[in-house]
Amino acid sequence: MAEFVKRYKRYAQIMSVFAKHDFGYVFEHAGLNKLFGGGKEEADEGEALAAEVARQEGKSLELSKVPEPLTIPQRLRLAFEELGPTFVKMGQILSTRPDMLPRPYIDEFRKLQDNVGAIPFQDIKEVVEKELGSSLEDRFQSFSEEPLAAASIGQVHRCILSDGREAVLKVQRPGIEDTIKMDLSILYAMARIGNLSSLSEAIDLIRVVQEFERVILRELDFTSEGHLTEEFAQHYTEDPEVKIASIYWDYSTRHLLAMEFLKGTNISDLETLRKKGVDLEKMARKIVTLTMRQIFVDGLFHADPHPGNLMVLEGSVLGIIDFGMVGRFDRYTLRMLRELTFDIVQQDHVSMAIHLLDHDLVGYDADMRELRQDIRKMFRDISSQSMAQASEMLQKFILRHKLRFPADLFFLDKTFGTLDGTVRLLSPNFSYHAVMSDFTKELTFDVKSMDEALKALGFRLLQDMDALVELPILMRRLLRRAEAGHLEVHNALSVTPQTFSMINRLLLRLFGCFGGTTLLLVAGWLLATRPNSAALGGIGVEWWLLWTGIASLSLSLWSFWRDGRNV
Repeated sequence: MAEFVKRYKRYAQIMSVFAKHDFGYVFEHAGLNKLFGGGKEEADEGEALAAEVARQEGKSLELSKVPEPLTIPQRLRLAFEELGPTFVKMGQILSTRPDMLPRPYIDEFRKLQDNVGAIPFQDIKEVVEKELGSSLEDRFQSFSEEPLAAASIGQVHRCILSDGREAVLKVQRPGIEDTIKMDLSILYAMARIGNLSSLSEAIDLIRVVQEFERVILRELDFTSEGHLTEEFAQHYTEDPEVKIASIYWDYSTRHLLAMEFLKGTNISDLETLRKKGVDLEKMARKIVTLTMRQIFVDGLFHADPHPGNLMVLEGSVLGIIDFGMVGRFDRYTLRMLRELTFDIVQQDHVSMAIHLLDHDLVGYDADMRELRQDIRKMFRDISSQSMAQASEMLQKFILRHKLRFPADLFFLDKTFGTLDGTVRLLSPNFSYHAVMSDFTKELTFDVKSMDEALKALGFRLLQDMDALVELPILMRRLLRRAEAGHLEVHNALSVTPQTFSMINRLLLRLFGCFGGTTLLLVAGWLLATRPNSAALGGIGVEWWLLWTGIASLSLSLWSFWRDGRNV
């Protein structure tokens, strides 16, 4: 009963706020305004609210007695801010998905901020002690009562662990998980109602809530962020110029995340950085190159590189924190992204159109001439734009041509926009073109990528070895059925004994060439990765494969050459 009352009150609160911002018609359409009450009084506040927003934006109301009406995206953003953490977080997450929302909504949702107060220290203490199963005094030498930062999901405190390690502890807000799950069930109900209104013409509300649920439930599990942080750190174990905080798992749970405290200067503190002799232009170039490598080489990237998540440590080492918002690409998406990026840097509109078709991003019925013309026009305009403007232009091109990109690819829109703001802070006249040109050249000859491709090829060949062995048998059966007249393709297919013999020899030679090449590739891979593999008769397995492959390939090629001379 208590849960029902709580949910009823939350429904009433949400309806009241939406009615206040002139969305009451959605509930009136479904008849819910009579069930939960509210709506008229709150709707009367719309004019006063518009006047307040106009005042905040510096518009003079003296010049016009009637304030400029707010747009639907503006009113929705204000409603989200008033409804608290769940809705603010939903807006922030959806601001990374221009494939789901029209651009005006994206721009407004990016203005959403976590304007939340700090959690009282007593509540923080209770959460920490409950999660760790012991008192604060037993597990910490010291624990700062003042938070370093507070957000909608949790807040961060500096501390010293019992063994003397300096750390920061991210603590989840008490009750936030239950609140978000209750709000999710309400949001699904509201989305079903909203899809009956005119709002559904611009937004698929059910899909919006589903995307929010997928992301927010992952963020509520702090162990997920901890594992992602460690995965990032593994990519920089041999790079002395990048530092990622270690995770202290003995102090971490689903609702706590303890990590190493990094002593450094925030990237936005330009005066201190200059006093320490940091080359700001060089630092900007390092951040851009690092982000490019994360996206195009690792396929795992920090999707929120704003100044608060970057710091400069001793020796101009770049420190990166907060891996709550991360993008990831699979191998196929990564290859596609590299090819398209290379086309953009080279401004090759013909190659880009071909790659879009090859990767099934446009339908085969697409007007390729129109597509190439639009790409050429985009290339002409994009060269003079900033990173954020170029990213927005690409997004408009994607949506205009309804390109079928994977969902995670749209994270790049927010990532590049945030990256551009950070880089312009360090170096207002920073040139991306030179960095991107150098990076694409390096990417073309990336040894790591080639090594991974060869390994994947070797693994696939080993997987398909049984099918390769059975191929000649299957082809013989197919040809015998054709010879007997049992194989038909629209018309009966008849094969003479001489033709059958010729095709049989050809297939065996082709199989010999293919099998020999496969054995050589597998042997080369084994020699490179397993130098101490098992031996047969005193000779390593890889050498047996190597010589067998050479023999098979040589005999097949010699057979082709011999028949060629007899023609």
